[in-house]
Amino acid sequence: MISDRPLCVCCSDANVHQLLPLAEEYQIVEVKKKCEEFLLTKPGSMELLVTAQTYGLNQLLTKCIDHVRTRNFTELQRDPHFKRVDQTNLIHILQLRVMDLEATVEQGRRSTNERDARLYGVISELASGYGNFCTECKSRKVCFMTLILSAFQPSSYLLK
Repeated sequence: MISDRPLCVCCSDANVHQLLPLAEEYQIVEVKKKCEEFLLTKPGSMELLVTAQTYGLNQLLTKCIDHVRTRNFTELQRDPHFKRVDQTNLIHILQLRVMDLEATVEQGRRSTNERDARLYGVISELASGYGNFCTECKSRKVCFMTLILSAFQPSSYLLK
């Protein structure tokens, strides 16, 4: 007999791992939802990822994948739950990790290109100012230190 009363389930660290297998076996969707809501309050981990994939807890799975994708592969392999991660999820984690690393490399490349462009500008300015000496007192018309320092700052070149 199915009751129309709302189901009152109190999940805790002590019972969540007993409730989930029972909810899965007896197909009690509401209990699984309550368990997932409870587990979503916990920090992501490889252990929770395995739990999420075992019981089809998609929100928890997403949270855990986002957490473990920040770890390097050696750390992942050392985790005692690593061997229980489905191949599909592992491939997804590694794809996300590669995308993160590619983004980091691209950001570094852009930063290097910007720095190189600033340095090229300073070198060009220095080269053009090299012959600008007063023939009488031999003083420089271009302040070289200001030009060099300006290469590492976003402001434009300052001439003295």
